[in-house]
Amino acid sequence: MWDDLVLEVKNLCKIYYNQNSSILGKGEPKEILRDISFNIKKGEIFGLVGESGCGKSTLGRSIVGLNKDTEGQIIINGEEQKHIKNLSEKVQIIFQDPSSSLNPSKKIGWILEEPLKIHKIGNKQQRIVKVNEILEIIGLDSSYRDRYPKELSGGQRQRISIGSALMLRPNLIVADEPVSALDVSIQAQILNLLQDLHEKFNLAYLFISHNLDVIYYMCDRVAVMYAGEIVELAKVEEIYNNPLHPYTKALVGSSTPFIYQNDFLVNKINSENTVTDVLEEGCKYLKKCPYHKSICKTNTVGMKNVSSSSEEKHLVRCKMF
Repeated sequence: MWDDLVLEVKNLCKIYYNQNSSILGKGEPKEILRDISFNIKKGEIFGLVGESGCGKSTLGRSIVGLNKDTEGQIIINGEEQKHIKNLSEKVQIIFQDPSSSLNPSKKIGWILEEPLKIHKIGNKQQRIVKVNEILEIIGLDSSYRDRYPKELSGGQRQRISIGSALMLRPNLIVADEPVSALDVSIQAQILNLLQDLHEKFNLAYLFISHNLDVIYYMCDRVAVMYAGEIVELAKVEEIYNNPLHPYTKALVGSSTPFIYQNDFLVNKINSENTVTDVLEEGCKYLKKCPYHKSICKTNTVGMKNVSSSSEEKHLVRCKMF
């Protein structure tokens, strides 16, 4: 089983406490992630889509070890994350905004070489060779070693972020909205670069986005996330052609990036906080669902496989099925 999987997430939960709500104690709980379970196969591009505030980035940061105090299991290459000594050699992350993720006071050569120095890989000359190789792979040249991030365009800075994630040769990369901060004309170049790297190094991606068109272009399977829960999971073509959860139907039905443009989704979906302010049972989409029934109010809704295929699952979290 583990020969085929690079990542398995089992029943992952994350609760924050609002410290401002109480002088004494932890304060009111805010449930950010609830019962998240999925896996990513070796060499697979797995998409995670949902509106801003639904917990996508929290999930991604938890997988790479940047968020602590989660409940559940994160298993990477068959080993529990908490037992992995050099986690950064197994999984890396590409952040949304390269301007804030790159050290502005350091040259590009230093930024790319630093992971090799930390992990004591090679001598100085060998590390320089590796830096030059990565620069060529990401579509730049060795002259960029002596430049500062501020001297680069947004697309070039994101290429450096991608190169930095590749330095230790991980087989899983979390790409957290990697093109949303870039001009539209540059987005396609970065997506094509990620595709090329995926094929060249057999990389697996957890590709996080709010843009369904990008997800459709990039991904093999996709999980739809709402208010800290995965509400639907299937092959990307199945999600597009046969969306089942009412929230997924609303996303697929919007012809433009849903979080910004579509009036119905802006008015209906963003009318309330996407994460749950207090812990509660029942369907989180209840107040916005035109199909809800009384049973949806009190019963915890689990994921159900509704696919007739024995090979390809189509999971949905809804009492309608």
